[in-house]
Order: sequence, then structure tokens, then C-alpha cells
Amino acid sequence: MRAFIIKSDTAYIDEEKQAFQSGRLDVVLNSILAAIISRRAGKLVARRNVVVIAVMPRNDPPIIMINSNKLHDLIINEADLLKFINKARKGDGELMGAQGNMETVIHNLKRDNYAIFYLHEKGIPISNFLPLSDKTAFILGNQDGLSQTDERLIKRQGITAVSLGSRPYMTWECVAILNSILDGAISFPS
Repeated sequence: MRAFIIKSDTAYIDEEKQAFQSGRLDVVLNSILAAIISRRAGKLVARRNVVVIAVMPRNDPPIIMINSNKLHDLIINEADLLKFINKARKGDGELMGAQGNMETVIHNLKRDNYAIFYLHEKGIPISNFLPLSDKTAFILGNQDGLSQTDERLIKRQGITAVSLGSRPYMTWECVAILNSILDGAISFPS
């Protein structure tokens, strides 16, 4: 199962606000959608074998995990995803919330034998690591990237930084590109 860890120090869930008004929660929501939706034969379908872990320290709970294998309905837009998350936060849904932080997430993924990579524009070209294992996890920052504290943690944990190239992409675009690479739908130039 592939994993995407989306870290946002700014995003939080506020049922009274639009996603773009909640610390750019829209970046996190669109990244989740890019991870759990696929297009097959021209139709949108739920992608299987993907887990998305959103780490949002300003939120309660600070960690939200969505396992695509446990989703019963196809969620295709920000508004529906936010409704799903709010319903699940109240204990009625297929989402898991947890206490903890980035270090907790990394520890759990290492315990479960994931190969973990940090996506960064200055990383080693991802093509150097292809093909990737089914148990691969990618850490991605939000519109501001990761904090220096998170970058030091990643370095301390020995996590390799990989790149999709020098061109900057939005977080959700990176997730979509990574899914396409892992699906074998596109090859990535060296």
C-alpha cells in the first residue's frame, strides 16, 4: 500500500469557514483527492491501496488518516471530502484521527517497513529509485513547504529527498504525478 504524508502547519478544519480560509486547508484536501481518485476508461474511480496521512498541528486531532480501501463512496470534490472528514471526526465514518506529530507518523511507517521519501525540488531525481516498492511513502509539504524543524527530523531519520525535477508543482500535482509513476502510467525522464 502506498502512502502520502501531507504536512501543513497552517491548515485546520473549521466547519464555519471555506477550505481556502482555513489556513489553506484546500491544499490538503486537493492532495487527498489526488491520492484517492483515479481515472479509468474515462471515468473517475476510487483508487485502492492508498493511505493518506494529513498532519496538521493546528487541528484536533492533528493527524487524519484515510485508507482508500475502507472508503464506501467515491468522493470527488473538496466540499464532499470536508463533509466526510467532519462526519468522521464525530465518530461516524471510515476515517481515523490520532494524536501525535510528524515523528509519530515516520516512526509508524518505519515500523511497518515502508520505504520513505521526502519530495523536494532539490532532491535526487526520482528516476534513480524506480521501480519503487508497493510499500512506499512520500512526505510532502503544503504551499510553504516543510518547516526547518521537520526538515531536520527528516534528515535525522535518514530519509532520502527525491525530486520530480526543478520545476515547482503544487502538492496535489505531485501526488497525481507520483500515483501515475507508481501505476506505470507515465515514465519519468532521468
